[in-house]
Parts: sequence; C-alpha cells; structure tokens
Amino acid sequence: MGFGYWWTDAAAAILISIEILKDGVLNFLNSLAQLMNKRPTSVDNKQKDPVLDRVEEKVKRLDWVQDLRVRLREDGDVVTGEVFVVPSDENDLLRRMEEVSRVASQADWRLHDLNVVPVRKIERNGATK
Repeated sequence: MGFGYWWTDAAAAILISIEILKDGVLNFLNSLAQLMNKRPTSVDNKQKDPVLDRVEEKVKRLDWVQDLRVRLREDGDVVTGEVFVVPSDENDLLRRMEEVSRVASQADWRLHDLNVVPVRKIERNGATK
C-alpha cells in the first residue's frame, strides 16, 4: 500500500480465500469417499493402493481356493475388509479359513480386522461365477 498499490491487500485476501475453499472442498470429497468405503489409494489419492491386488494374489495361490473377492477400505493408517472365498470343497473349512486369514494378513502390515467369509459363489456385477 505504501507504493500506491492499494488493491494488493484485497487481492491477497481473495487468493488466500480461494486456496482455503479449494482445500476444504478436496478434504470434504475425500471424507465422503472414505465414508462410502472406496478402494484404498496412495497418499496423494491418485493411484490405487496395491494392497488389494497383493491380498488377492496371495490367497489365489492356495490350491483349494476356487474363486475369491476382496473388499478393503481405509480407516486412517490401517486397512480393514473382507475376503470372500469359494472353496473347492468343504473339508476342514475352519482350518482353511484360518489359513486364508493368516496368508492375507501377511500381504501388508496395515491389514487389521480382516474377515474371511466362505461362500458358494461370487457375484460380479450382477453375474455369478
């Protein structure tokens, strides 16, 4: 203002206000997405976190797993979710579910409270498999 630019104070206030509004909108959208249990993403929210793919890969290696579906969600720094498994047969099912839980939990240190659910078939987008 001392140099005759009386409008710079108002311009700086407008720029700061725009940045605050932008940050608020982005944080609101991120919170809303987390409430809707979106797939975990990287820290900058640009790429999908590979933890889901790693869990699927490890569980698929079990020879008795016919099909599976993994649903994960972020809860702060930890990742929780479900693993739906179609076993090839129902022999010793409890031990097999414990094995899935152990193997899946080894995929990433952030995995906590993983529920393993045996199912007869997996539905994908309205079609069953």
